[in-house]
Amino acid sequence: MIKGSKNQFIRLQDNCETAGRSLPAFFVESMHYFYQSITVIYNVFIYLGTMMKSTKIKSLSHLAFVATLAGNLLIIQATWACEVVDAQIVNSTTEPNCSSKAELAYYKKDGKSGIVNQAGEIIIPFEYDEVGLINGNLITVQKNNLWGILDCTGKAVIPIQYSKLGYFCEGLLFAKKDNHWGYVDKHNNTVIDFQYDFAMRFSEGLAAVRMGNKWGFIDKFGQPTIPPQYDLALEFQNGLAMVEKNGQWGFIDKSNNVHIAIQYDEASEFSDGLAMVGNNKKYGFIDKTGQVIIPLHYDYATSFKNGVALVKQDENLFFINKQGKQIEYP
Repeated sequence: MIKGSKNQFIRLQDNCETAGRSLPAFFVESMHYFYQSITVIYNVFIYLGTMMKSTKIKSLSHLAFVATLAGNLLIIQATWACEVVDAQIVNSTTEPNCSSKAELAYYKKDGKSGIVNQAGEIIIPFEYDEVGLINGNLITVQKNNLWGILDCTGKAVIPIQYSKLGYFCEGLLFAKKDNHWGYVDKHNNTVIDFQYDFAMRFSEGLAAVRMGNKWGFIDKFGQPTIPPQYDLALEFQNGLAMVEKNGQWGFIDKSNNVHIAIQYDEASEFSDGLAMVGNNKKYGFIDKTGQVIIPLHYDYATSFKNGVALVKQDENLFFINKQGKQIEYP
């Protein structure tokens, strides 16, 4: 147990999935939203208040920091639902807004944002309205409501010209311009025209895109491989994509064959070989053939990670293994 104070943060070292997993017994207060990705945040700083109690992470806004604070910065390497493994006090007079795998943090000064390194050296000057840190040590910057990308030396990679930016994946960046989404390469050449109402990153050679109110998939040439027909579609992972139709969820393959019936009120992507599914507010787990491995009798469940999932039943929270047996966290 780490004793909290008004001058401490924790930083999570592992990828942080926002699927409701529990943190160690730290109390998060004065939370502030920031964007990193839909489901993953890297090295998040979380404030430790003097009142410490357990908390659950339910959304991106729960992984956050105090808006204004000065004092010492407590850097703690922690993972989901387990004890602190390392801690280090670092003197700091300015609160961190976010951190990346490259150990950079962005700060605000006089209402403008910039990037500093661990030594406090200014990497990106304080002249932008917003900044963010993305994969590959690239930095998103916003000025006058438009976004671009810099490298860690401050050199422009993508000019500041887009109303919204995603990030590079499989060599392409998804971005929004003139109210439509498209894809550019690392030299800012348009590879797939800006024609979509929404777009996601490429995964396994395909990307989910929305035209009107329906989702489908395209390849890297912009050719439709699965016509728009779903209410929502997520990226392919290991040959399967999770899709929603008429309020129900299931999984399709790259040929648009229904691999797991679209029959669940709620579902998660596969993790550790199992996917959480729910019907009528009861949750369990299926394997990649669609077979129910752990019956849907929990009131709450997270995805498996390292062979362990957190579940709730009859107001009791506890861990289970992939056989559905209650265990102590290893």
